[in-house]
Order: sequence, then C-alpha cells, then structure tokens
Amino acid sequence: MYNLVEVMREKRLLTTVQARNLTFMANEELYDIENDSFQMVDTFGNEMYQGIIESSNKV
Repeated sequence: MYNLVEVMREKRLLTTVQARNLTFMANEELYDIENDSFQMVDTFGNEMYQGIIESSNKV
C-alpha cells in the first residue's frame, strides 16, 4: 500500500487532502500471504512475526 501511495504521489494523482492524510501511513508492512492472501492484515507490529522482521532488517 505504501508503495502505491508513493507512486500516486509522484504522478500527482492525489488531492491535497489525500496526500496529507496518507503521509502518516507506515512505510513498512508485513503480510502473512499463506493465511492472508489478500493482504488485509498488516502483521508488522505483531510480536509473533518479530523474528522475521529482525532477519529482514539484516539484509
């Protein structure tokens, strides 16, 4: 979602209000695509996934 917002911002497809409201979105997201194939639940802040987050930060 964050990447889509950035592309829309660069192409000036967002209104001023949309750009302002979407500025505070998280720039890091993590989805469990095996259990959430539609990527509806961002698990980035979930402690259960902390090991995955830490290992991805090392790359």
